[in-house]
Amino acid sequence: VFERVVAPLSPQELLDAACALEGHPDNAAAALAGGLAAAMQHEDGTVSVVNMAWPAHVRFVIANRSFLTVFFSEEASLPARFARQLAAQKDRYDKGVESVVVEGIRRGVFREMPPRLVVFGLLGMLNWIYKWYNPAGPWGAEEVSAAFLALVEGGLLRAARRGPRLESRLHRLRRELAVVVKALDD
Repeated sequence: VFERVVAPLSPQELLDAACALEGHPDNAAAALAGGLAAAMQHEDGTVSVVNMAWPAHVRFVIANRSFLTVFFSEEASLPARFARQLAAQKDRYDKGVESVVVEGIRRGVFREMPPRLVVFGLLGMLNWIYKWYNPAGPWGAEEVSAAFLALVEGGLLRAARRGPRLESRLHRLRRELAVVVKALDD
């Protein structure tokens, strides 16, 4: 795999090589794509990834808190012409996010869920930041982004704890797999 990495690669080849080296497509995809990235490795070894610019959205909301506070409180009072233009722009943005969700479902990376409902949940969580965020508080944009991303990617429930026997078996299997991979690379 190393020989493939040092040569110039397409984004897909780089992703496939990173997944082969790292061992888990979600970790490699998040590192390469950033934001909300989910990946699935197919039987042929290729990887599909879908991505949403999550940190950029969080940074935008935080940077524009004052404007968004006024904007959202006055949105209903806009003249009809501006209200229609705004509604069209918001709809385009929502549909862009929805297309990421639909693509993730189509590729098997995301669970089957109503895409529009997922969009409402994601954007509601992100856009509400302007209401509670305090720049003097304990969290910066990166911490908020990482926490929300972890919530979306992993859910709220704690993973069931594995017993010590299972942990030791997994550790042994990982060692054996490493030996096989090394032998195949030689």
